Amino acid sequence: MARQRGDDAGLPVPPDGGYGWIVMLGSFGIHIIVDGIAFTFGVLYGEFLDYFGEGKGKTSFVGSVLSGVYLMSGISIAVTGSVA
Repeated sequence: MARQRGDDAGLPVPPDGGYGWIVMLGSFGIHIIVDGIAFTFGVLYGEFLDYFGEGKGKTSFVGSVLSGVYLMSGISIAVTGSVA
């Protein structure tokens, strides 16, 4: 059955032109990567201790900064009102 003109006349046009799904997939991919790094820091912690040869406090500070920046970025974007 071929579509005729006017079949989709009742469907609303997306306000973003249909690119919302691309933004959603990009955001999903970024969250998978950043959460993966943040959640595997504990697994990699022993390797970081051996590789860098620093104390536990200095090495764990890196994971703390990563989590802090990741969680505080939403607040900073909300306050400034833009991403760039």
